[in-house]
Amino acid sequence: MSDQLRVDTDQLALRAAGVQDLGSKVDYALRALDAAMAAAGSCWGNDEIGKAFATNYVAPKDDVVKELRAVAKGLTTTGEQVGSCPLVLDT
Repeated sequence: MSDQLRVDTDQLALRAAGVQDLGSKVDYALRALDAAMAAAGSCWGNDEIGKAFATNYVAPKDDVVKELRAVAKGLTTTGEQVGSCPLVLDT
């Protein structure tokens, strides 16, 4: 059994850049979604049905947006950190 770990640093850097790019794409999509939802405003109205809809929609929507922001940041950060590994491994 060998105690060696071999890493193709070129491929690692390439894949890390892809993960980072995916984070940027999620962030871009989220910003577009945020803008569209802001432009629509409270389009469901203030009547009884509209208020019921808002009660069941607004908080979960905010939770999803918050989690998607975390996903985008996590992907970007992971890509950056993994992308820095070849710099250390090649020295």
